[in-house]
Amino acid sequence: MPFGNNSFNHPYVGLLTIEQAMGDYAYLINKLKETLNATKCPVITFGGSYGGMLSAYMRFKYPNLVSGSIAASAPIFLLSTNAKRDFFFEDVSNSSLGYQKLSEVFQTCKTLTTESEYNHLLGWIRNSFTNLAMFDYPYPTSFIYIMKNNNPLYGLAQAAGLFYNGTDGKLKCFDIFTDFVECADPTGCGVGPTSWAWDFQACTEVSLVSGSNNVTDMFPEMPFTPEIRQEYCKKRWNVTPRQDWKSIQFWGKDISSASNIVFSNGDLDPWRRGGVLSSSNPNVATILIKGGAHHLDLRGHNPKDPATVVQARATEKAYIHKWIKSHWNTINKEKSLYEKIKTWLVWLLFHY
Repeated sequence: MPFGNNSFNHPYVGLLTIEQAMGDYAYLINKLKETLNATKCPVITFGGSYGGMLSAYMRFKYPNLVSGSIAASAPIFLLSTNAKRDFFFEDVSNSSLGYQKLSEVFQTCKTLTTESEYNHLLGWIRNSFTNLAMFDYPYPTSFIYIMKNNNPLYGLAQAAGLFYNGTDGKLKCFDIFTDFVECADPTGCGVGPTSWAWDFQACTEVSLVSGSNNVTDMFPEMPFTPEIRQEYCKKRWNVTPRQDWKSIQFWGKDISSASNIVFSNGDLDPWRRGGVLSSSNPNVATILIKGGAHHLDLRGHNPKDPATVVQARATEKAYIHKWIKSHWNTINKEKSLYEKIKTWLVWLLFHY
């Protein structure tokens, strides 16, 4: 937050862009190379999710600084103009009682009283399943799985609470208005200043998925059309999404001129259909990790890692080795050429 409490006010919030983030990274890379006396060393970028998008974009925009990129679970194709956006909640999926009863069943800290609050509860539930689907790792995380219940509604309440109450299971009630903040990303923006930042980016450069429809997915009908997003963004931030510019600035689906990038995705990750799953470009590799959740390959080693992610990491290492070797070969060729020219100039100096 470079401007403190004013960082999210106009005009300062206008600096919150992908271009600015990459510019900061580029400046940092140069500064580190100078400080560490490593001006000729190759640089490899890593990132998962939005970080994976940035990792790929750094190689797109700054190939002079970045020798290669590992982009895990990076849905870069969502920034293309005609991207399909209704897949997310369908992949997350693969009754109504009185407000008082619903509040008791879902253990909300505040009793629901209006339709608007009921709709917020639906978003809170959907957000829980979204995160559980994204983080469906092959070993226990901090979530406690309590799914045994004969009553479907109480079972749903327990399942929804799983994500929010997973650390120690000690919450006595759920503050659904603190746990989940509605924003321009129907999959959830998180909470606190980071959620405001993501909300603003979802209103400007980062096009995201549409809402749930209760036809291809299991969730209540909660649409989020481009028109709804535009209306929300205008009201919240006084901005509107830059629809056409994104495909120009971030290449859309035309990555034929990209090089030295590995795009990895897990087949359990609901974001995968927004990413690069195959490529006809020989300089861009793709990996689909069977049994893999959201950027599983960038998590630390775990004894319960499936063989598929172990192999994916080995493949990524092989590509990194190849990129680094290519970088040094280029440096050595340039050095050799420099030495030849220097020798030739010295010869000329002494013979003429």
